[in-house]
Amino acid sequence: MNIHIYTQGCTSNQSDSEVMAGLLTRAGYELSDLKSADLVIFNTCSLKTPTESRLFRKIYDHAKNKKVIIAGCFPLSFPDDLRLKNYSLIGSFDLKHVVDAVERTLCGERVILLSRKAEDKLCLPKIRDKPKLAKVVISKGCLSNCSFCAGKRARGNLVSYDPEKIVEEVRQAVKKGCNKIYLTSQDTGCYGMDCDTNLIHLVKNVVSVDGNFKIRIGMMSPQWALHLQPALLEIMKYEKVRKFLHIPVQSGSNNVLKLMNRNYTVADFKKIVTTFRKAFPESTLATDIIVGFPGETETDFQETVKLLAWLQPEVLNLTRYWPRKGTPAGELKQLPRKIVSERSIILHNLFENIKKKRKEKGAPLQRVIRSKCV
Repeated sequence: MNIHIYTQGCTSNQSDSEVMAGLLTRAGYELSDLKSADLVIFNTCSLKTPTESRLFRKIYDHAKNKKVIIAGCFPLSFPDDLRLKNYSLIGSFDLKHVVDAVERTLCGERVILLSRKAEDKLCLPKIRDKPKLAKVVISKGCLSNCSFCAGKRARGNLVSYDPEKIVEEVRQAVKKGCNKIYLTSQDTGCYGMDCDTNLIHLVKNVVSVDGNFKIRIGMMSPQWALHLQPALLEIMKYEKVRKFLHIPVQSGSNNVLKLMNRNYTVADFKKIVTTFRKAFPESTLATDIIVGFPGETETDFQETVKLLAWLQPEVLNLTRYWPRKGTPAGELKQLPRKIVSERSIILHNLFENIKKKRKEKGAPLQRVIRSKCV
């Protein structure tokens, strides 16, 4: 039987799909393209409305006559969505049981596995999208309660994974030829705060693994980046650690950050950036901005414009806000879509100008990811 896995969303989701591919291959299934598949697994994201729309268009247009399993965050975040009623569902925490779910679905059963018991998927077989890149998930969930986020409903509160198993996962990956290690989670900065460890100790243990590889530490909230300094800067000095920092500011306005329930200020963010760039002038800094958040005034928006012009990030993930069902921000009065679109274009053009000036100076090109909503 041929299986196709279609993946949306973050690096953690990509890692989950690699695990499912490994488990299914070990069980004797063949991985195929969408057209040739007998069954399609849609590993989903619940953060963005356009992503949700693309998911169901993909199912209706390309998987009408196929067996379908909808996996990942969407069925956990929105289990009562009527569009799910005809499909098998398997949440992010049940992916170890994907072989059983596939077998039962192929036999005509509608399978529903939506538990919320956090179990790591470390040291399981994987079929990697990129053979040299290991995406190592170090925790699930987070300690934040951002007012716009539907992902919290799927991933829940922070559960940090066993550091010894994480190190073993890295060791196995390096032995299999991986030279890039991405330590990833919903928020790497709070790793270990639910137990007796932290990100600093974890990275020190990972760099002790023998082999020629580089580590990239994934996204962390500014509040935890601030909490971890100066130790964070110290581990960045290790030769095996890339000088890469992904801290999503989301807005240049303290008023909007408060509405988002982000638990840091613009001054906090600027302090982190200034210290990081002083220590590592040739570093890569990535950030995220949500434009058009409910309550964002023209003054608030101009503060974001000013911050982006000051920041000059190497990577920008720019997202137009869209309300998500069940989130506090979704209940607020929304801005007109025309205003959201206009503000998004202004920020996009500003970043394009930043890229152009860098190119003229001979610096490496950057990227901008544009999305219509969050």
